[in-house]
Amino acid sequence: MSDKSKLSYYFLKKPDNLVQESNSTPQRTTTNSEIVNINETIVLTEFLDASSPLSSSTSLILHDLSEIYENSSTTTANRPPTATIPTITTSTPTAAHEYDLLNNISINDSSKRDPGRGPTYAKDFLLLGPYQPNIKFPTINRRHFCYTWFQLYKWLEFSEMTKRAYCFVCRYAYSEGQSEKGFTVDGYNNWPVAIAKFNKHQATVSHKYANDLWVNAVKNHKNNNDVAEQLNRQHEKQTSENRLYLQEIIRTVLFLARNLLELLELRSLDNDLIKSKLKSLQYTHHSIQNELLYLIQENILSEIVFQIKSAKYFSIMMDESVDISRHEQVSLVIRYTDDQFHVYERFIGFQRASSTTGEALFKLLVTWLKQLDLDINNIVGQCFDGASAMRGIYKGVSTRLLQIVPTALYVHCNGHILNLCLVDLSQAVVPIRNNFGIITSLYNFIEVSAKRHKVFEDVQKEAGLVSVSLKALCDTRWSCR
Repeated sequence: MSDKSKLSYYFLKKPDNLVQESNSTPQRTTTNSEIVNINETIVLTEFLDASSPLSSSTSLILHDLSEIYENSSTTTANRPPTATIPTITTSTPTAAHEYDLLNNISINDSSKRDPGRGPTYAKDFLLLGPYQPNIKFPTINRRHFCYTWFQLYKWLEFSEMTKRAYCFVCRYAYSEGQSEKGFTVDGYNNWPVAIAKFNKHQATVSHKYANDLWVNAVKNHKNNNDVAEQLNRQHEKQTSENRLYLQEIIRTVLFLARNLLELLELRSLDNDLIKSKLKSLQYTHHSIQNELLYLIQENILSEIVFQIKSAKYFSIMMDESVDISRHEQVSLVIRYTDDQFHVYERFIGFQRASSTTGEALFKLLVTWLKQLDLDINNIVGQCFDGASAMRGIYKGVSTRLLQIVPTALYVHCNGHILNLCLVDLSQAVVPIRNNFGIITSLYNFIEVSAKRHKVFEDVQKEAGLVSVSLKALCDTRWSCR
């Protein structure tokens, strides 16, 4: 009987005849639960009687891999009763750490392991290997996928999504243009000639190459001797040390922005990490120090802005002053409350002003709030000093802001009001006015001459007094109070 006639004879018979034929065999007894798997028995019988065996090179390699991802006792217990076939057994125990890795992966999550998702996901399941579900396989033209093929082809896997067979090792080492798409992307489902196709596939050069890659990857993972992994661990160790060292640098910068090198030298006497890194990996250039300070500033500012946005409504306080470089610097303070109505006043920073007119200062305020991503319409209060550029009823900052945000109530700074009242009061009382006049004259007499300032310091030392320096009297500056 030819092979084609033999296949027709087996698969066109009714199930009762097949059961009766199987029951006549003295070696085994077929039950009702085995009727579904009769095709497996027939195909395996033909396969084991065939004259052409499996590819020896691929079979030996895959048999050796059975100790990596398969336990023969548990696998046999989970499989349905079918015809007796050669069983692969191993005596090599699996490492404990490998069991931990396997247990951390959801083996039953078919949606992740299913080969129908494509070849790119095969690398995620290196140790688990092929996806071989124990299900009732769908029938196509009276033929279906046989579960026992998994024993014969260790690389074989089945997709519950596409109802097709795939090659795990080829998916693992997938290369477009070189890997066979029928076993990596499209899948295979021509079951009548499946065994011949499987034998032909595993004999290809691309499959053998992919199998070698997978075997080496598993061995490297087991032996923990992967060069890339060792380099990665060394890199992570070096990165961890560098981060710890950078933390010490940041702490030092926060503690003392000046004289950083001298302070690091001092700290290296009792800090081995700084001592070992200071000469080779310094991070002490002034540009790095400035960058660290800038990053710290940005981090603090972002946290303040987050709190302001959480509160939604806020008030602003602005003032301008001339610094030592004769530059006009405008300061901004924002006042807000939390959900418990605790009041917070946060200093935002300084901005250099090109002009001190009401229009220029107002544009500076609007631009500043946009940079902070704060809505100007949420301003409910504004507080400035009594300068005309701030509180002018026609072109002042407060007037311009009220035109846009009517709810931004203007409040004249109480501190400035108190200071102006005290200045006017001191001018009205003659003894106080004369006292301030004498102090101003003394300041002009001593501080305008370096020699007289030196004599003033010597007199303080001889008298056992704490050395102090005189400050100029100013009606509108807090530094002279």
